[in-house]
Amino acid sequence: MMDGPLFWSFVLLAAGLLLMIVEFFVPSGGFLAIASGLAMIGCIIVGFSVSPRWGMIMVVVVVTLVPIALGITVRLWPRTPMGRSIMARQPGDPLPDVLPDDEYHRKIKSLQGRVGMADSDMLPNGTIKIDGERYDAISSGGAIDRGQRIEVFRIESGKLHVRVTTRAIDADRDHAEPTVSPLDQPIEQLGIDSLEDPLA
Repeated sequence: MMDGPLFWSFVLLAAGLLLMIVEFFVPSGGFLAIASGLAMIGCIIVGFSVSPRWGMIMVVVVVTLVPIALGITVRLWPRTPMGRSIMARQPGDPLPDVLPDDEYHRKIKSLQGRVGMADSDMLPNGTIKIDGERYDAISSGGAIDRGQRIEVFRIESGKLHVRVTTRAIDADRDHAEPTVSPLDQPIEQLGIDSLEDPLA
């Protein structure tokens, strides 16, 4: 019958292999991987405490079983729900939307695919106007001038990503010209009398 220390050496070996496999299916930020490594080291140390011969046997067992377990796990992992979801995502695809399900964020999500107008110069940050309301947004593919027609093509982490489009604006009120500062308007449009010298 296996004596005490040798028994615990095999227990640590089994625990290390199990934790290593579980790390692939239950991401823990590396905690399970560290625990697995410590269990493997403990397995070898306990083996040497029994005898040098058993210590070397445990080293050979660990060096042999770890690559085998990793190979089997890597082959099975893409078939799991987590593996399929990650493997199906292409580089550059937005991450799954995990924003709170409140009224504001539902409204933000509803803007996907909408067409509006740049309400300011976007370099690349700026504001856009859709349905008469202004939103912060980021332009993709270069700067966008104020007044250009834009389309919301992606929403990521609550931020609207827009690009120039030729599609028609969704609502008539979006056709209104962007806000113009009074300083940019001719003096005649402001209803101010000419500043010419009346004594001239």
